[in-house]
Amino acid sequence: MRSWCADLGPWRATINNTNPSPIPAATSEVGDCEFSNSQHGSLSTPLALKAPPYLTGRQSAGQPNNKNVLRDACISMAFSSPSLIMEPVYKSLTERALSLKERLDNGSPAQHRVVVILAGPPGSGKSTIAAKVVQRLNATSTSPFAALVPMDGFHLPRSALDRLPNRAEAYARRGASWTFDSDRVLNLVHSLSDSRFEASSDTILAPSFDHALKDPVEDGIRITPEIKFVLLEGNYLLLDEEPWCHIEGLVDDSWFVDVDPILARGRIAKRHIKSGIERSWEAAVMRADGNDLVNGRVIREKLVRPAVVVQSVEE
Repeated sequence: MRSWCADLGPWRATINNTNPSPIPAATSEVGDCEFSNSQHGSLSTPLALKAPPYLTGRQSAGQPNNKNVLRDACISMAFSSPSLIMEPVYKSLTERALSLKERLDNGSPAQHRVVVILAGPPGSGKSTIAAKVVQRLNATSTSPFAALVPMDGFHLPRSALDRLPNRAEAYARRGASWTFDSDRVLNLVHSLSDSRFEASSDTILAPSFDHALKDPVEDGIRITPEIKFVLLEGNYLLLDEEPWCHIEGLVDDSWFVDVDPILARGRIAKRHIKSGIERSWEAAVMRADGNDLVNGRVIREKLVRPAVVVQSVEE
């Protein structure tokens, strides 16, 4: 998997735009782009700008030109250079996180913790990115100060699904936004948000998820006072629906990772087989098409605009 983001620090992009017309819903070739970096030197590559559906669907006759879309949205590029793979993205997101952490020392009023959200559709690779960033943050210190909190633990347990009037649909659509305990997610975010400016010796607890049991585990995650950076990762953290839509305003930064649905389809199907949810490729693909990709479309169509967008592609 490779990823890129239009809002990552160490790279400077110089676009030679040969297509000044507004970007249509499909990918639009705009000429070439030169990327320069103090470590990796510079290179030129063909550049394709892709205006995501959640932006193109709202554009009108006065829509922005290519340069503005690059500034405000994600970019999808064809790279031939091995220097532009995941490593610069992990490094840049880690540096962005460290710059946010500087608020703990220099902020006014005094800030005690940083909270960041990372959202994206199923199969986008957000879990891998989140884990890498937290791992690298902790590697910068003699004692761990960063914690990852996935939203998997907020799945409604199977006992709750069994009590729903649409039990069969709930199991088939498990992973849709309405199969999560969204109010409890918001309560956790409120607690973490308050902890940024209120020094406390309390430990904040969150549920984890046991994939073997296919159910949440109460208090499986402990966020102790020593944790100064919390990265929340989940599908719906930037969903523009109640109550999810309130989350972005409670955190310090928001990241979104997107992926081509065809690529996500294959990743998800492999995951369903590996986890034992499905036994055949055909059944795994059918589940991905009927649930995960449907959820992905909702996430893109109802997206609270993030501060950073990462585009995931296959390496």
